[in-house]
Amino acid sequence: MSDEAKTQKAIDWLLQVAAELIAEEPAGQHMLSSLESTGEKAVVSYIKCLMLSGAGELFGSLPYRTGDKVVFEMQMRHGRADIVIFHIDGSVSVIEVKDGDRDVMSVVAGIGQVGFYAGQLAVSRAFPSIRRALMWTACSNDSHTSLVIDACKVAGVEPLLLPSNAKIKDMMSGVVAKQALEALKTAGEWVKQHGPTIS
Repeated sequence: MSDEAKTQKAIDWLLQVAAELIAEEPAGQHMLSSLESTGEKAVVSYIKCLMLSGAGELFGSLPYRTGDKVVFEMQMRHGRADIVIFHIDGSVSVIEVKDGDRDVMSVVAGIGQVGFYAGQLAVSRAFPSIRRALMWTACSNDSHTSLVIDACKVAGVEPLLLPSNAKIKDMMSGVVAKQALEALKTAGEWVKQHGPTIS
């Protein structure tokens, strides 16, 4: 085997080890998922990644503390709520996630959906309070984003605006690249100590 082929084999092996190290970490799994997914699934993966990384003000004015239980894609009697937070004080927050790259009407439909899910929770059990929120990625048209915010306020739904899908993908790509470098360093250290057998 030529020196060039051996070098390429070593590089391929290091990249595989780095990918495995990233995939072993829960935050790494969500980062990769947010890059590979599209639409609402990508947004939810991004949110999970932020939560695992300890992002503080992720839910705007909605309380989110250590000890709160977060359920993703909670099956309801009718439909599935994207995010439900059961707070330690007994209250609940229901969050509908929407993709701002879709038309504005599909984003605004989330206002009705979150109310529908909150209503189902209210009749199932007595909670001290049930907060409703719409979380969506920025629309390509700024005036649409403003309309969604206004509609949320009129409906008593907390507007939680995220960056655009393109911006999220860029940010996650940067984070994954940084994670990959760290994983490569770890793999490199392992190679220094143990060395791969290349023949």
